[in-house]
Amino acid sequence: FGENHPLMVSYANDMATILMKQDKYEEALAHQRKALEISYQNGFDVFRSYGFLVNTLIESAKYEEALEVSEEAFDFYQQMERREEMLFMEFKAKLHR
Repeated sequence: FGENHPLMVSYANDMATILMKQDKYEEALAHQRKALEISYQNGFDVFRSYGFLVNTLIESAKYEEALEVSEEAFDFYQQMERREEMLFMEFKAKLHR
């Protein structure tokens, strides 16, 4: 599959969960950041990866970074919403031609 295969997102999140249970937050964060990176590259599960990363940051008492990542996720959401809106408008315009 390769290290950037979409299935690696699940693997990285699972590894992070196990590491969190062992109080190995820095290692867990590394896996969650990798999961987010792969999600971006493959265009799926991005919000889920953001959520896992934010939860791990909160669990590791990195509240400022958790807030920054939450804001980044919200910005990403808004971009996706605008993109969907534009695609819908383009679709409607084609229908009326």
